[in-house]
Amino acid sequence: MRAAGRTVTRLAGLHGLAFPTGLLVAAVIVNWSVVRLGMTQAGIPLIGALSGVFLVVALAFFAYRFVTLLGGWMYDTAKKTTSYVDEIATSLGTGLAKLLIVVGAIIAIADVVGLPYEGVITGLGVGGVAIAFAARDTVSNMMGGGLLMADRPFQRGDLIEIDGKLATVEEVGLRVTRLRGTDDTLLNVPNVQLSDRIITNWGRRRRRKLTMQVGVTYDATRQQLDTFVQGLRDLLLHQPAVDPDDVYVELQGFGASSIDIDLLCHLRVSDYTAQVEAQHKIVMDIIALAEETGIAFAFPTRTVHLAGDGQTPQSGKAGLIASKAAPAD
Repeated sequence: MRAAGRTVTRLAGLHGLAFPTGLLVAAVIVNWSVVRLGMTQAGIPLIGALSGVFLVVALAFFAYRFVTLLGGWMYDTAKKTTSYVDEIATSLGTGLAKLLIVVGAIIAIADVVGLPYEGVITGLGVGGVAIAFAARDTVSNMMGGGLLMADRPFQRGDLIEIDGKLATVEEVGLRVTRLRGTDDTLLNVPNVQLSDRIITNWGRRRRRKLTMQVGVTYDATRQQLDTFVQGLRDLLLHQPAVDPDDVYVELQGFGASSIDIDLLCHLRVSDYTAQVEAQHKIVMDIIALAEETGIAFAFPTRTVHLAGDGQTPQSGKAGLIASKAAPAD
């Protein structure tokens, strides 16, 4: 089905060559007719010049449309890969080819009508400098695209951070790079700004750090704590996504309402979805381990002592003690 769709798309693109092809055939026929009828030898040089200009324009138009079609096919193919180098190279190559076609057509027309093409080339050079100066921002962005193509700081689909904002790379063009923010906004950033700024590429991480703190109640015995800590260490070492060379599980200290255990490891996952799935499995296994060892998780509590009639309870008489669970901060 996809192959059929691509075939239909390409045939639709070839349909765009129908008019340039017809124009080129007509120009060839006109020039052939002019030569066969001997109009240029009959003292009508204007007819020959016009037919020559017509042929040059038709040929340039056909080549321009063909390069546009070919560049579009190559660009669509490049967009299906994660690398954006092919996209920039295709855009740059297509643009240069179109520029060469236009310049070549102008020089050829000047030669047909008898103008000195050296002067035409000089004029094109001066005009090019003027255009480049007027469009210096565009030129700078194109140079920035070249730097991105050379340095390759990211690829399509990477999560990057620039100026404190997180965004996913969607498309890298010759002039601008399109980023999709975490709030689903589309950002168009000029390449020259990306090429001279610090970019944090979160998508190129080989591992993802996972830190966790588990708090248990103070009524846990030493044997329970030793068994629970060792069980946590073994639990992490047997997780498929955890790097076994970098696992840390130790008692951290005494908290306000719990004995705190620090867990630190690195997950060998490629994206955020896999990271969340690995964390979910670790948390569920920790809950199961606590049930097996008889360990209870601690939570913040508040104890209120009440004395009747504003008097301190007498010695030997127990005051009313109420415990109330407070929500965690």
